[in-house]
Amino acid sequence: MAVTRKARQPKPPTQRLVDFLNFKYADGSREAFLQKEIRRFILPLLLSKPELIRFHLGMLFGEINRMGLTPLWNFTPAASGSLRYGERHLRIQNTRWVISKISLAGGIRESHFQDIVYSMEAGDFGLLRRCPICQDFFVAKDFRQELCGCAPCKKKRENDTARGRVARKREREREAKKTAQVDQERTLSAANELKGFNGLRAYMKLREKRNPSEADLDQLGKITRHLPNGTGRPREWDKQIKKGLSLAGLWERFPLSVRSVFLS
Repeated sequence: MAVTRKARQPKPPTQRLVDFLNFKYADGSREAFLQKEIRRFILPLLLSKPELIRFHLGMLFGEINRMGLTPLWNFTPAASGSLRYGERHLRIQNTRWVISKISLAGGIRESHFQDIVYSMEAGDFGLLRRCPICQDFFVAKDFRQELCGCAPCKKKRENDTARGRVARKREREREAKKTAQVDQERTLSAANELKGFNGLRAYMKLREKRNPSEADLDQLGKITRHLPNGTGRPREWDKQIKKGLSLAGLWERFPLSVRSVFLS
């Protein structure tokens, strides 16, 4: 029994487009120039904001329509290469032919732009992606796929994700340490404020004593001598308190140079 060779399935137009865009052509070649041209039309559709897609589609279709890609049917001898999208094999006796549609302007440039149109007709163009890691084009399996799927890109994404988690954890730890330090400074500042205010209150009570001891007078003199010039004197504080200013209000008016005296 004769074994028939399995017919090679035609590549979808989007995959043909991907193969062309990823191929490493020689610098300065016609193909390399055409590759750059087509990338200039396709990349904005993959990377632009949604509100700009209409504009970039208009640019692409404007270029395609200027080519006059009116399709015609054609037949050519079958070769060993893969079929294009829309092509079919035809066997007549011992001969094999490829039946296909061609454009009136059927050059290589028009051929690749026609792949773009065919991929849109087939509904696959929306799955065209460019891998953010290796920068190769690929056809995604679904709309959620972002990477091309090769092992190095997957590994790099996993490493980047892990490094990102570590970096975020360290940032949280730094923020927590900074917050704890700020809280500690606030607690210490509040404790110093209370200590200084209590020192002022004790000082004012000593001044109100009718029969202060030598130790009381010595303590009063020590504090009074350390008060900086130009910041008011205790008698002036007495006048402000008699006018209704509270001791806490008096403390709030003191500059740091006066407060530090009652902290020592």
